[in-house]
Amino acid sequence: MSGRDPADGDDIRREAARWLAVAADDRRIAEACLGLDPPALGGSAYHCQQAAEKIVKGLLEHVPLERNMREARAAHERPKADSRAISR
Repeated sequence: MSGRDPADGDDIRREAARWLAVAADDRRIAEACLGLDPPALGGSAYHCQQAAEKIVKGLLEHVPLERNMREARAAHERPKADSRAISR
């Protein structure tokens, strides 16, 4: 279990939305950096990276990491098809 009460769903959605709003601000700043003369490419790249990181944080708030890890482990442990059988 993620340790979260299902009644906290609204709180989880609000926290995820907050991260996505901050990511949108970083994207706007990145665009503004490109509008400078000359463009601030390093600053724009930095804020693009920050926006991507905050999007991931928002997604992880919305979909608990523990469940994702459990699903990834189960997928990894499934028997794999014999590659020789596939190539025939």
